[in-house]
Amino acid sequence: MAALAARHLERLGIPYVVVGSVASALHGEPRATLDVDLTLRMRSSDVNPLCEALAEEVFVDPAAMRESVRTGIACNAIHRASHVLGVLKARGPELERDYLDDRALELGVADLLRKSLREAGLG
Repeated sequence: MAALAARHLERLGIPYVVVGSVASALHGEPRATLDVDLTLRMRSSDVNPLCEALAEEVFVDPAAMRESVRTGIACNAIHRASHVLGVLKARGPELERDYLDDRALELGVADLLRKSLREAGLG
């Protein structure tokens, strides 16, 4: 995911830096997380080109990204090939499905949750 994002960010001329657990593991104390955190220096005019470049492989809500650019508060990008399937496969029956369904509706990703549940053999 980091290499994919970096390739598109560099092509679009959007400055970025790797932070979080990956940076910590490379330059300090290793942390046991599997996510990649990037900090971007974007303008609102960068949002659509970046979302379009990532769309096939990464789910990003353009409205959330625009809000992130406006406020400086982080937003998420979810790699489609590896999205939450590990958790669903390992802990699926133990998860609170009502909570997941409610949050997915609220975040506008109910279709992504349904697809993930099917791919994990739970839907």
